[in-house]
Amino acid sequence: MNKTKYSIFLLGFLMLSGCAFMKSNTNRDSSEESFSYTIPEPASEIPVSPVVPRDPPEQKVESQPDNLVGVNSGQKKSTQYSGWGYRIQIYSTLQQDEAEMEAQSAREKNPEDRIYVEFDPPYYKVRVGNCSNSDEAEEVLARLKKMGYRNAWIVRARVIANDE
Repeated sequence: MNKTKYSIFLLGFLMLSGCAFMKSNTNRDSSEESFSYTIPEPASEIPVSPVVPRDPPEQKVESQPDNLVGVNSGQKKSTQYSGWGYRIQIYSTLQQDEAEMEAQSAREKNPEDRIYVEFDPPYYKVRVGNCSNSDEAEEVLARLKKMGYRNAWIVRARVIANDE
């Protein structure tokens, strides 16, 4: 590659890369070309504005509806959890009205157990009981399977302390 093509290549490369501004001092009479590079001045720093500490605005805590019991269930809503326990899931659907109808049907068949409609997006799940241990949950599951809920199974869930 001759010197002229090399100079054009180097000039184009430097201009595209934006690394430096090239100032060419070429002397056509001399056999060598000399280049001097000018590096731009760094940008001046932007002064940091002082940060004024402020307290966060007061947030109003609104009571949110309990998603454990359906709106039309007629049961007392409670959020007094005693901890982790077991429930038996008997039905799951995407439609709230279907879950409510299944829960009402289960209440009519089994009035002694607490029936809950829980919303776990996107599903509404109908669950039975507040079992504190797995043995108790196994007994409830066996009873529900005899009643016709053949696809029921035990799930780990938060259980309510006041099982009134």
